[in-house]
Amino acid sequence: MPHDLIGERLDNDSSTFAYKVESYYKTRKDGKPGRVITLFFSPMINSPAVTVIYKDHKEVAAEASRTLVSKLEVLLSENVGVKSSAAIEMIVQTDKNIFRKSAAVPAERYWTVFIYPHSHVDIGYTGLQEEVAKIHYRNIDVGIDLAKKTRNYPEGSQFIWNTEAAWVASGYLKNA
Repeated sequence: MPHDLIGERLDNDSSTFAYKVESYYKTRKDGKPGRVITLFFSPMINSPAVTVIYKDHKEVAAEASRTLVSKLEVLLSENVGVKSSAAIEMIVQTDKNIFRKSAAVPAERYWTVFIYPHSHVDIGYTGLQEEVAKIHYRNIDVGIDLAKKTRNYPEGSQFIWNTEAAWVASGYLKNA
């Protein structure tokens, strides 16, 4: 197991459990962002049930299953470790044991990253004006097609396009 992980023996055999508080978020089943804790098991075990306790809130973060795992990602409740550090307790229930472990979750800012597709307009420097125009007109056609395909997606996940220059949009409309 990596050296920066915290681990302890799970039971009487050679199995060990370690965890790492990740600096990133993932989307929970309720659509909210949740900090990630990765649990590591050596050797592989049946996927354990994991309950996380934060203040007075208790949440089942993973259900037990018969799937063999060496690693399991657990999503924490909304706002745990976002604006301030948080102390949590994890209860990991394996086939053989119930194991309790406290963990410190340092604050990590939640970022929303917007990816805004566009194509850079470089008229006459990288190619002839007519060739550059054809490339950009094709990009607009592809952008329109993707926008149509994603129009029923949730807000924020629909495809949008920026032509970057009025020259491209003007030329496209003249040739439409």
